[in-house]
Amino acid sequence: TQDAETLKKALAELAGQIKTAAGSDGAVLARLSKMATDANVNLKTNNLTYAATFIAQLRAAIGALALAKGGSPATGTSGTEEPATSKTDDVTKVLTTLVGKIKTVAGPDTSLLDKLSGLAREAKAALDGGDLKAAVAQIGLLKDAMDTAKPSTGGADPSGQGGARPKGAAVKLAQAMILWNEARSHVAGQIKELQNDIIEKSKDEPDAADIRDIVGNLEEILENLDDSLTGKLNALRGTTDVAQKEALSEEARATVRKMLTYAGTDPLMKNIDKNNGFIPLTIQSRVLSSLNEVLATI
Repeated sequence: TQDAETLKKALAELAGQIKTAAGSDGAVLARLSKMATDANVNLKTNNLTYAATFIAQLRAAIGALALAKGGSPATGTSGTEEPATSKTDDVTKVLTTLVGKIKTVAGPDTSLLDKLSGLAREAKAALDGGDLKAAVAQIGLLKDAMDTAKPSTGGADPSGQGGARPKGAAVKLAQAMILWNEARSHVAGQIKELQNDIIEKSKDEPDAADIRDIVGNLEEILENLDDSLTGKLNALRGTTDVAQKEALSEEARATVRKMLTYAGTDPLMKNIDKNNGFIPLTIQSRVLSSLNEVLATI
């Protein structure tokens, strides 16, 4: 996970973009400000995993709003101020443009096509349901996934130590990154759901305050299943050097094996899905299946 100072800097940078992204739309301003506030609260309480999640959501939302006006998601490279709004027509246009590129990005990879199409369907469902905030955030996630999935076009290695990656290899690695990021998001969401359920059902207990503190320990799952694997997969995807590729592959495989051992043997992981005493979850099953699929890719 990222350290607190890095997250604070990222939040400060995004907070400075909120008014420009929202323009004159007070509702959008309130929504973006709420995301920033949620991130800040979690930073102050040292809940870095959730802080990082809210910051990522804020970045995706601002990016999608900028795209609605044809600008650059985070840097404003259009050369003019971007008074983006979340009006349904604007958001629909952005989504339609991205949907039109999905087949090109996915190519012959039907699994990747399904994943990108699923993200698009979620954005469309949010639009149809009138939840523009969710639609904008989902569109940002779709764009990030599509950008990540685009294969490297690096050409031959000038060092002579290795050539371009085999056709489709970069796409498979990108797919593995998307798969793992989706799994981590799933875990984060279910942990939050469990925490909320525990707090709600224990609110009248005499030790309710202590229980609220204890449920924070559930976040150790995400600390053990951190984003280090994403970083290794991204580095592996970007290299054409044979020796470096082998070294990075082994590092990535070692990381996956370590996480598989944790997910399969840790007492909390073994019991969280069906024996947590509150609600049924699919944390361990999702993590194990995703990690095994990633391992098969690398």
